[in-house]
Parts: sequence; structure tokens; C-alpha cells
Amino acid sequence: MYSTMVQTGDAKWLYFGSHDGVVVTYPGFVWADPGAANKCDEDYDSRLRSWQMIAATGPKNLVLVLDISGSMTTLDRMGGMKRAAKKVIDSATHVDYIGIITFNDKASTYQDLTTLARASPQFRTRLKAFVDSLVPSGASNFIAGYEAAFSLVDSSRAKNYTTGCHTTYVIGD
Repeated sequence: MYSTMVQTGDAKWLYFGSHDGVVVTYPGFVWADPGAANKCDEDYDSRLRSWQMIAATGPKNLVLVLDISGSMTTLDRMGGMKRAAKKVIDSATHVDYIGIITFNDKASTYQDLTTLARASPQFRTRLKAFVDSLVPSGASNFIAGYEAAFSLVDSSRAKNYTTGCHTTYVIGD
């Protein structure tokens, strides 16, 4: 089919992305043009592109349950958790719903939201700034964190603020 489309001129623009991170476009594209300001270098990974995420995972609900207790000061655990949480937030696409629960002595949701929210680019930016602002304090009450996460998802389902697909809980400690 590909060669037929190319020969007849019906192929205007084609993309192929594999599960290995290989991306091919037609017509060809020079990825490493030395004069280009916004070039794709050796760090480019198509698996981190939104179109690849949507194709690989489909719509999803993401709940990040983040420990912000005083124990997170040990061995830069807080820094590692923040980096990981922001990577997960970056993996969300516009078809996903996302929420953040933080816990120490008690649990709370991002801006006291009672449902998950659509993972728009603007919302993801606000979530990453929120993650950067977290400061460790208090004791660890994991039960409160888990209960808040399940309550957030239950409330979201009751109000149809979900994808209707699977929910992934990401626990950061």
C-alpha cells in the first residue's frame, strides 16, 4: 500500500512510530540540520511525544499520591520525587484526566479539587509548578493519602470527570 500511494502521488505526509522509539516520516525530513534552531538531536525520543503517548496508552486517569512528610528530606528523596512526578505529568496528554494528592500528617488535593481535571497543557504547567513548590514537613500518614486518592477518583466517576478507562495511581515516596 505504501509504495502504491507514493507512486500515485496519494501520499501527502506519512508518519510511522515504532515501540522502540523509531520515527519515520514521508517525505523525508532532515533531523540534524546544523543551521536549524529547533533541531532534533541525539536526545530526541519519539516515545515521549504526545502522539506516541496517546497511541501507546490511550486515554487514562492519573492520580499522583505524593509523600511530603519530613522523611522526604533524607537523601534528596523529595528532589527525586519531584523529578519523577513532573515526568509523569509530562506524559499526560489532552485526552487524560489527572489529579494530585499530597500527604504528610493529613492528605489534601491540589487546590482542594474534588475531581480529576482534564490534563490540558496549561493545567499540566500549573501542576508542575505546584510540585516544585512542595516542602517536606510532618509525619507520614499513608492511609490518609490512599483514602484521599480513592475518594477523588470515586467523586470524579460520579460526576463523569474521567476518561471512562483505566486509572493509574502513582505513589511517590
